[in-house]
Amino acid sequence: MKPIITLSTDFGTKDPYVGAIKGVLLSAIPDASIIDLTHELDVFKPCNALPFLKDTITWFPEDSFHLVIVDPGVGSDRIPLQIHSPFGWIFLPDNGLPALMNEWFPNLSFRRIPYLEGQPEKERSPTFQGRDLFARALIQQAKAKKGTHLGTPLYPDALTRSFDPTPSGMCRIWNVDHFGNILLGCHVSSPPERILLPDAPMIIPYVRFYQDVPVGNLGILINSSGWLEIFQREGSAQKLWNLQKGDRIRILLEGGEYKSL
Repeated sequence: MKPIITLSTDFGTKDPYVGAIKGVLLSAIPDASIIDLTHELDVFKPCNALPFLKDTITWFPEDSFHLVIVDPGVGSDRIPLQIHSPFGWIFLPDNGLPALMNEWFPNLSFRRIPYLEGQPEKERSPTFQGRDLFARALIQQAKAKKGTHLGTPLYPDALTRSFDPTPSGMCRIWNVDHFGNILLGCHVSSPPERILLPDAPMIIPYVRFYQDVPVGNLGILINSSGWLEIFQREGSAQKLWNLQKGDRIRILLEGGEYKSL
């Protein structure tokens, strides 16, 4: 089976960065299947990537490889990491996101990865470690014998914590999707009996299906990934309510089980 490699970055698509990383990967693993999950993660805000990763990489097979680069501390003494998970190997810096992942994803183990022995100094750029450190560590792990791990173990207690949790009774908007749906940082494991949004411009019913409200009306439901989602049927909830990613709104849930960002 061809190695599966996913890329999730804040690089955008108009600059050479993604192409350079792919060149390094394919030069070493020509038969790799490289999948661009996104290059539009929030710039300089690594923890904001958590919901996106939860909705994507967790669907991949256990022998996959995931490069996750949002690295405002590039070139600093922050720790480069390899995470082993039930859905593959993840390569990323210790920037607050790994600690958050440890709270949301099961059965993770962490290792500190070094620069590769014998790697020329000219290939150790302090400003592009996605290419020169993390991609090359991924290559080494992909070529290693089964059961072999890079680097040295790192306990989760040693991970950097930089995420500002949302106060009780509030909910953070983590995304506004292509359709204008407002995705809330509240993940539901057992449906509540009732959901109230005190700051909404109108009464928003809690429903199960988009079709449960008339065309043009707002509703809130649990989406296919378990997040609470405010939608306008066949329209844009974001335009109707004028909320933005990162905003916080008041929310009241009665019953059920859920976890908030």
